[in-house]
Amino acid sequence: MPDPSAAQSSRITFPVRGGALTGYRWACEGAPVLIFAHANGFNASTYRHLLAPLSGQVEIVAVDLRGHGRSTAPWDPDTLNGWQIHGEDLAEVARSLMPRPLILAGHSMGATSQILAAAQLGPAPLGLALIEPVIMPATLRVLMHTPAGPAFMNRFPLVTNAKARKDGWADIEAVKARYSSKSTFARWAEGMLDDYLEDGLVEQDGEWHLACPPAWEAANFAAQRHAPIKAARQLRAPIHVLQAGHGSTLRDPKALLGAGAQIECAEDDGHLLAMESPEETRRWLSRTLTRLMAETDDGLAG
Repeated sequence: MPDPSAAQSSRITFPVRGGALTGYRWACEGAPVLIFAHANGFNASTYRHLLAPLSGQVEIVAVDLRGHGRSTAPWDPDTLNGWQIHGEDLAEVARSLMPRPLILAGHSMGATSQILAAAQLGPAPLGLALIEPVIMPATLRVLMHTPAGPAFMNRFPLVTNAKARKDGWADIEAVKARYSSKSTFARWAEGMLDDYLEDGLVEQDGEWHLACPPAWEAANFAAQRHAPIKAARQLRAPIHVLQAGHGSTLRDPKALLGAGAQIECAEDDGHLLAMESPEETRRWLSRTLTRLMAETDDGLAG
């Protein structure tokens, strides 16, 4: 059986404030460019099985966000208060690829950050294809902009668990053994854990460490002083969303619907559906890309 991630890719680098974002490019000359942003704690390589088979449909640029993968842009958990910095970085990537037609896509934090990025772009992208964007309930979004918000989030289990994450192994096989034993990774499709670890580990002083340090992962979970719904309401581009049937981080779908989004639900999947069900997720993404490109062709013809 052919490897679904075997389509030829090349490494790519984008200058951003203070450094650079790295990532992968699957070329498709003359086609629109899909810019894909990953979830918190992961990296572009994680999604190779999901994205590579789409490379005949669009050109794909998958980036390592600041503080993730091989990116060199500086990060500081003490000054992070929201995901605006990721939105700014992704907007810089988008500008560097213009005037090619663009589609912005992502998973979880990456999906939400693409909403923030799109709101900063003058020329509208063809559309957004978002897998499980993080949209907190309205009451929590308000709380995050009060003095009590950061203290509340720093007690949140996602934050405390990330801070306590083990970071330091003698060899890569020890990392694989530990992660393979965890229920979260046991549900991933074959090969995706290896893809994540390829750029998810760095060697320092004879040990292997997480490329996204636990302190930065925790800071991203805690930093919720951004305004994705306000940004979504500013967009002139269509927004398509895939929501998980259980454990979804899209906690306020009505807010996105009110901003004009179209939402489909993957009833049998959880938040990490891009890793657990990459084929089904890819089919949704492919349909969405076809629809966005067809809508653009119809508009030009009209």
